[in-house]
Amino acid sequence: LPTGELGNPDEILSRANEALMQFTLQSHQKQSQLQHQNHVLSKQALTDSLTRVANRRKFEEFSDQQFEQARCGTEPLSILFLDTDHFKTFNDTYGHLTGDRVLIEVAAVLGQMMPDGSLVARYGGEEFAVVLPNTDRKTAALLAEQSRKEIAATMVDSDDGELLHITVSIGVATFDGKIFQRVEQLIKAADQGVYAAKDSGRNCVRIFTPRVKTAAA
Repeated sequence: LPTGELGNPDEILSRANEALMQFTLQSHQKQSQLQHQNHVLSKQALTDSLTRVANRRKFEEFSDQQFEQARCGTEPLSILFLDTDHFKTFNDTYGHLTGDRVLIEVAAVLGQMMPDGSLVARYGGEEFAVVLPNTDRKTAALLAEQSRKEIAATMVDSDDGELLHITVSIGVATFDGKIFQRVEQLIKAADQGVYAAKDSGRNCVRIFTPRVKTAAA
């Protein structure tokens, strides 16, 4: 500070402290803004831009974390895999914008139906995945069936004003401390459930049930 006009040392010290406080406040504000921007960017990096649910990267991180916790604890972990039925037909017949609306509606229903602590993610294309911590096979199957019914009751408007029905095929797999050694195996089991649902005519739920090896007589 210029001292020529400030003859009193106490006044100089007071002005200096005031300037220091102002500088500190501005520094804190900039730091807070930077932290907020970093949080927003981090969230965007883990969010699907179309449906606003988690993306595949977030799904893989979360499912791996939850699988390790389930292995170390006693609570089960369930995963749902969903495939939007005949999605290519929506795009080819009604256009990609209508196809986008279909995906947005499926994601919205899943977000409403799934409990707190779960994760809904767009796995890729027309596929979705749900991670259900602390959820046994029976409860997961019930959530899958309730979601299937809710999605089947949802209508999407085409660009021509036509109301379109949506259906999904769902696979369910559960880790209860047995069978699966890695989270990739659990995910593959849920995916196999989807294929079984498709083979059964689509718009249904199929549960992966591991075969228990019996001892030879």
